[in-house]
Amino acid sequence: MPLPKSSAWRRLALISLVLGVAILLLLLRRMPPARQPDIVPPAPVVAASPSVPLAAPQPSPIAHPVAAPEGGADMAQLRAQIDSLRIELTNLEAKVYAADPALRSYEKLQGTPRKWREQRGLDHFIGDYIYGQEADREKREEAVRKLEEIVKKITLHELPANGYEPLFRAIMDLANDEARRQLMAETDQAAGVATNSASASNHRPATTDALLENFRARYPALREAADNLCDEYGIPHQVYEALRGDSIEGQLNVFIEAYLHKFTPAELRDMRQRLRQVEIKLENMAATHAPLAAPN
Repeated sequence: MPLPKSSAWRRLALISLVLGVAILLLLLRRMPPARQPDIVPPAPVVAASPSVPLAAPQPSPIAHPVAAPEGGADMAQLRAQIDSLRIELTNLEAKVYAADPALRSYEKLQGTPRKWREQRGLDHFIGDYIYGQEADREKREEAVRKLEEIVKKITLHELPANGYEPLFRAIMDLANDEARRQLMAETDQAAGVATNSASASNHRPATTDALLENFRARYPALREAADNLCDEYGIPHQVYEALRGDSIEGQLNVFIEAYLHKFTPAELRDMRQRLRQVEIKLENMAATHAPLAAPN
């Protein structure tokens, strides 16, 4: 007996709903791994340094110990030397930072990538995935290694795209054309993109602008390659994010250290070293002349 018209429509609506849910689940499965809002550590805002007045003398932070008479004058002389060096250092830093405000920003940024990665609390997911079960452990280890190589290229786009382009440019401008071409070729390979020929690859533009454009153009293919690998081996998105955190921390640390090494003036390095040497000398002298603790 044919169904009433209203019953047929209800069945059709139910079938459409089931199909819609199935399609939605399939699309969700193919979506990129879930991203956290803190995609990279907050990038510093590099602005011109304000005019810094000459420093006033500041007392040495080492408390005056009860010293033997013969040590008192030497320690006082070291404290005076430290106070003088600190004034010189403060004034020199003001001059250097006015000429290169980015130097001050990147000095303050040291240590931030590690703290950012640790605060995300995702590191354990890599070990949980690899060693969570005995079966196919080697396959999972190999899958994570492959994913890690792709992620390293992904973050080389995500960092400059999220506030770190000035730092990225400063370092990549120091590299030669061959190094930039090699990085572009490695990115193409990770993205599964074949260049027309080795000759064409070796003669394409290798400026920092071309490198940034290469990262931007390959980014969708890199993300797709990462998604496919995660699907194939059942890699949770937390593992992907943990690898991203490792890559971002490592790359930022390399960029920061390279910038500071290249652009910190030798005069500033020497002044800091001199100050630290005198501070250590005073600390050692203070420890030598410190009174023994009274017995209990």
